[in-house]
Amino acid sequence: MNSDVGGSPDAGGTIGGSDAAPRPDAGGDGCVEGWHELLENGDFDQGPDVGWTSTGDAIIHREADMPIHVDSGQYAAWLGGRNELDAALSQPISVPDRASQLRLTAKICFVTVETSGTPDKVDIQLLDSGGSVAGTLHSFTNQDADAICNWGSLQVDSSPAHAGQDLTFQIHVTTNATNHTSFYFDTLVLEELTECGG
Repeated sequence: MNSDVGGSPDAGGTIGGSDAAPRPDAGGDGCVEGWHELLENGDFDQGPDVGWTSTGDAIIHREADMPIHVDSGQYAAWLGGRNELDAALSQPISVPDRASQLRLTAKICFVTVETSGTPDKVDIQLLDSGGSVAGTLHSFTNQDADAICNWGSLQVDSSPAHAGQDLTFQIHVTTNATNHTSFYFDTLVLEELTECGG
């Protein structure tokens, strides 16, 4: 597997004063330019019960309970690993009104015993409030996997940024009836870029 994967889918107050001084990068309306994190517990090291919801399977595991070493910390997300699986890891996010771009970075490691075809797949998606797919940030199949775990880096930039929307960030895996694939994720960072304008 290629170790670097890219894609595109899309401060203090004043003494004696009652008002805090604005941050240097903040506009008069309180807008703060720059990249801001949207996920909670993106490195999974607060355990499976903080920030994330797993459906269809237990997904966040300690390193001691997995057949590979995690990239960092003590936990990682393990999607797949058995046959005929339909499972997802998800977290609600709120994208600010002035967001102009989303950026996802992660550590990834995929291992397969599949020998042909693309029967195992994982999709990194944004869902709208009704549960429909609002955007797919990236997809991988067993053809992106190796015989052993080699941690690599993922970066995906997405524009439009779905500004002002309440969404669900989801990693969704499906596997077929034979020769499973394991998709491992660690150190997820999903950021939005706020641009305050003139």
